[in-house]
Amino acid sequence: VLSPSFVNSCWCQYELYFAEHRVLNENQDSLIMIVLEELPADSVPQRFSKLRKLLKRKTYLKWGPQEHKQKMFWRQLEAVLKTTNEP
Repeated sequence: VLSPSFVNSCWCQYELYFAEHRVLNENQDSLIMIVLEELPADSVPQRFSKLRKLLKRKTYLKWGPQEHKQKMFWRQLEAVLKTTNEP
């Protein structure tokens, strides 16, 4: 779950490391990125270049304050959780 507070914490790099390890070493792309609060491009510190790349390359779910956006979020999350990596 990404927010400006999270990307400025020490946990961000730690969690990204383990997500990347799972994708590369276990061939399991189980990373579901959720943007909780708006993340302007310049708010992600330079040291998190992998996160910057992921945000540009990978689809992510976005939480919105409006009720209709929250309903859409839950439908999208349910759909993503039902998908598999199997060929």
